Amino acid sequence: MSGKELPVSRGQHTPLLAGVVDKGIAPRNSSKLLEMLLDPVKSRVLKIQLSAYVEGLRPLRDACYYLESDATDLPFKVAARLEEYQSQFPSGSMMNLPSTERLIMEAIDWAHRPVAEGGGGFVVGGEVAPLPAVANVATVVAAADAEVRRRPRRTAAAGATAAVRALETTQQRNLRERAEAAAAAALVRDEQEAARLAALERAAASATRPPLTKTEWEAVAYSGLATAVEYVMERINEGGDRFQSMEFFKGARIFDPTYAKNLTRDEAFAFIDKLGNYPILAKGGNDSILNKLKKTWSLYQAHAKNVLKNFGKTKDGDMDDAAIASWHYKLHLRSEKLKSLDNHCRYCTSHDTSCGCYDDIKVWVWWEACELVTLVLPSSATAERVFSFAKHLFGDKQSSLLTDALQLSLFLAFNKRK
Repeated sequence: MSGKELPVSRGQHTPLLAGVVDKGIAPRNSSKLLEMLLDPVKSRVLKIQLSAYVEGLRPLRDACYYLESDATDLPFKVAARLEEYQSQFPSGSMMNLPSTERLIMEAIDWAHRPVAEGGGGFVVGGEVAPLPAVANVATVVAAADAEVRRRPRRTAAAGATAAVRALETTQQRNLRERAEAAAAAALVRDEQEAARLAALERAAASATRPPLTKTEWEAVAYSGLATAVEYVMERINEGGDRFQSMEFFKGARIFDPTYAKNLTRDEAFAFIDKLGNYPILAKGGNDSILNKLKKTWSLYQAHAKNVLKNFGKTKDGDMDDAAIASWHYKLHLRSEKLKSLDNHCRYCTSHDTSCGCYDDIKVWVWWEACELVTLVLPSSATAERVFSFAKHLFGDKQSSLLTDALQLSLFLAFNKRK
């Protein structure tokens, strides 16, 4: 069968699969799938569950793709993107899935209609057959989770030897213990998910009727989705192994002038403190970059308030992926020029420019911090692309090529020789 002859209509999937079964292709799996599609109850369950997965996991997919981009300003926008994802699941509840809801209502209508009218005929005389498996799905899942917790287990992560532990610093020990706890928790989650699926499969096999209410259908459709959402939330919220990274990216939002110009002093200092999760910014005690950012906050915000609404867009109206970093660099270059042009300080009440507001260090520290923050990316996708790029450009015989020549070649290739 050629590609042009493949059916594109959902209703044509069954004859296509029947042909696959007749030809003996993957007989065990294809026959099971054909049986499922021919069963009016199982086919509806399949469509609703697939719809819920596609629709419910789309925000997570979009967020993951966003975090793998090469944008220079990505570190300044990561927190906002993840907070947007979190907001779609208020208080841990499932987001609204309109397409899935439509399929659920169609399935409920079909189940309530008599067989003579093309329905399922599962409601006769107002009486409904019991559905213990779906009605008590929460109890089934809870029992499976409890069974996993009761299992004896070894520590998930191999601990360091006594000799190595004796040489650990407090910070190294804390990091190791957090890693071991995260590995153990991940193992428990995997076992719980396996137990949940097995329990739900047993319940579905023993069910005598399909779900007949919206609540029953949501229990079936959302049982797997909830686990994926909980997994992400647990990792980036307090106590998770990515909580410190999330806090750092929240602090990095302060480098966006359109966001910083509306912050109060206390809010700004709280964001700057979050940047302390990047140790190099907190290094130096009172002379650290973080303290310098706090001392120059009013100066920075005064500049930020001059940013226009169309900031971040090119002349053609496209998004500029390096607008924030470019703005900080230009501000750094402009500081000395402003000092030579002004007769009085535009940042304080001084009548001349000897007050110190124009000192190079005062603006330079924001650019220095900005440079360091842009090095922290939420994923390794960018580095992997560079390695792949270099592998295609240079062969084994060029392994001794000078670093400068290698860097120049990469820049030229990436920027298409401009």
